[in-house]
Formats: sequence, structure tokens, C-alpha cells
Amino acid sequence: MKFKDFICIHIRSGDAIYDYAEFRKFNLQSIYHATPCEIAIGIIQKNKDKNIVLVGDDLLSIRQIMEFCNFKNVFVMEDFRNSNQLSNMELFFYDVMFMSHAKILYGTNSAVVRLANYIGNQEFINNYSVFNEKELYDIIKENIEKFNTSNSQKAFSYFHLFIVSKKINISKENLIEFLEKALVYDYENDKYRIHIIDILLNHNEISKANEMLKTILLTRESEYLKTLFLKGWIGVVYSDLFDIYLKSSCLQYPYIAYVAMHILKFKVNLQIQTSNNTINNAVKEKDSIIKSNINHINQLQSNIQEKSTQLNQIQSKLSFQTKYGTAKSRIQNHLSYKLGQALITNSKSILGYIRMPFVLSYIKDKHKFEQKAYEEKIKENPNLALPPLESYPDYKEALKEKECFTYKLGEAFIKASKNWYKGGYIKFIFQDISRLKREFKRKEK
Repeated sequence: MKFKDFICIHIRSGDAIYDYAEFRKFNLQSIYHATPCEIAIGIIQKNKDKNIVLVGDDLLSIRQIMEFCNFKNVFVMEDFRNSNQLSNMELFFYDVMFMSHAKILYGTNSAVVRLANYIGNQEFINNYSVFNEKELYDIIKENIEKFNTSNSQKAFSYFHLFIVSKKINISKENLIEFLEKALVYDYENDKYRIHIIDILLNHNEISKANEMLKTILLTRESEYLKTLFLKGWIGVVYSDLFDIYLKSSCLQYPYIAYVAMHILKFKVNLQIQTSNNTINNAVKEKDSIIKSNINHINQLQSNIQEKSTQLNQIQSKLSFQTKYGTAKSRIQNHLSYKLGQALITNSKSILGYIRMPFVLSYIKDKHKFEQKAYEEKIKENPNLALPPLESYPDYKEALKEKECFTYKLGEAFIKASKNWYKGGYIKFIFQDISRLKREFKRKEK
């Protein structure tokens, strides 16, 4: 296939979108490195009279974009090469050199597209500069439900719809609707819950925010707080949202107060860390600087003690789930689930297949170690034993996790491991995987 002039649209997905990494939870930090499918569709429609080649790491999504637009002059990179016949390094250089010959290059700040532009020295247009905010809203809104793609891509697009909607003052109800839809497609991403709470607090719906936080803290406290305090290359990624918790905190709203206490503790610890770094650097120049910071450090430590006391008072009021977690999380900690999840995650790329045996071995060894440590711990102190799964409030709902594809895949792998000398792994690869897929497809119907 040959043509003289063409433009390339680079559509990065990667760790900013998919759940094999935590970067998708880092608020706004990396979202402009990737491109929502709907924006790519808008750029194609704007250039529909030109030959267009779509390039990206998510081969399925870019082919879906091409088929959705249905223009004869739109192609995907796979039309020019076969990714199954090239190594990852060869694919990288192939894409870079191909894009360097484009007349116009669309993309983001991804290293791949910037390198291609450096070599080709052609006109470069950032995907996010093609349309104004109102146009971006219209393009994403118009196509987001029409265009069928993966859940991760859908969640990413809805978050972008939320961001641009916020800039053009779309109603609070719509903002929450977009975040809730993103949460449907990426339930484990507490970024969306954090922004919903922020909207409610900023619109003075403090009671609603407190009730939602109650549900969150009783079911996924650890995940929510971990996400809230994530640190990236731009610093603490949600720091701009902290003050509204502190302003809204009072005894009337204990769950907001609980999060506020964690924020204060986090900020104090951050201040201590900063102060200590400053002291360590300054001590090399002047011993007197150390003395000037001692009182400040003591005061900060006093604040920690005071806030810790308040924190303990609030923590004592939290329910069974806050203390012991959920049945769902315990089932997801079973070896079957963890192995199934690793098999699925590492089957998405060539590199994943290469490292899969090491990942699976590591998971099995770590699980065995954790189980042994737990057994020794409760042997020394039986009071530390977790309660029976049946006693958890979400037990019946959590049983569904044992019937999911991830869990069943892990079970089949464990069985194959036990019968490896009888060809267990061969049976697993050529029979069990396809059988499980068929069974779950029938269940979905």
C-alpha cells in the first residue's frame, strides 16, 4: 500500500488508561499524555479529505476508531506491518520512522511521537489544541456512547468529559453523572470518588458528601486514602482538594472529619519530612540552623500527638468492615484470584508473556510466605485471627468473586501446576482456557 502525502494521528493509551499500572489514578498528572478515542475521531473527521494513518499502542482501539469513522482513506499501522512478526524494539523504531515521513503529525507529549517529529521536522499539532473546550465537550459527548471500546477507554473518556465540562460550567448534576459513569467502567479507581466528594463539598452538600464517605470508608477506606495521598512527579496529586475537607470538618459530619484528620496527619508528616531534609542539607553549612529548627520540629511532633489522639477517637467508632476489611477483598487475596489476575494482565503484551512465568512464581511464593506468616501469628496470638468469611456483611455478594473468570482461571492454573508431569500445563493452555472462555460467554448471554 503506497500513497504520497499522509498525516499520522498518534493515539497513546498505555498506563494512563489501563489498569496494569496505578498511573490512571494520579488525578490530572498523566491524562494529557494519552488521547481519548473520541478526540481522535474528531481529528479524523476534521481531516477526512486527507490520507490518515492511525498509530498507537492499543491496536484494538485504533482499529475500532478506523471502523467507526468508515472512511476509505483512513488506515491503521497494522495495515503496513504485522506486529506479531516484530519484537517490541522493532515495533518502536518502525512506528517512529513511519511517522517521521508524515506530512502532518498529530499527537501528545509522548516520547514516541516527539522523536518522530524530531526526525521528520514536519508540522506537529497537539491533539488537545485542535478544538476549543466547547468543541471538545460536543465531540466527546456526541461519540462516547456511540463508539464501542474497552471499559478502560470508556472510563478515561468520561473523566475527560468531566474535566472539560467543569471548565465550561456544565451543571453539578452532569459532572457527577460523568464521574459515576467513569466509575462504572473502572470501579477500582477511587479518583472518581474523590472528585464526586469534592463536587458535593464545594456545592455545600456536606450531608450528602458525609453519607457517601461513610459508604466509602466502610467498604474501601484503605484504597480511598491511598489514592487521596498519591505522590507523583508534580507532588501530591490531590493536594488542591484537601482544604475543602478541613473547612467542612465538624463533629456533625464524622466521616468528613475522619478524612480531615488523615489529611492533617499527612500534611504534618510531609512538613516534618521537608524540615528534616532541609536540616540535613543545612547542617553541612551551619550548625546553628539545626538549633533554629528544633522548636519547629517539636511543635510539629506535638501536633502529630494531638491529631493522633483525635484520630483514635474517631477510629474507635468505625464499624466491623473498617476493622476487618471486606469479604470481597479477602477472596481477591486467594491464590486462585491473584494468579488469574496475573495471567490476564500479562497476556496483554509480548513483554507480559515473557515475564509471566516469573510473575506467577513470585505470586505463589509470596502467597505461601504470607499464609505461613499469618498462621504463625495467630498461633502465637489466636485473637489476631480474622473472623469467618460468613460473618462479613458482604459475604453473599463476595461469593460472586469465586465464580468470576479471573478466579476460575487461577483455579485451573493451580490444578494444572499440580499435574504438570501429566501434561497439566498443556491441557491448561489448549483446553482449559478456551473452555472457561466459552462458559463465561454463555453466562453473559
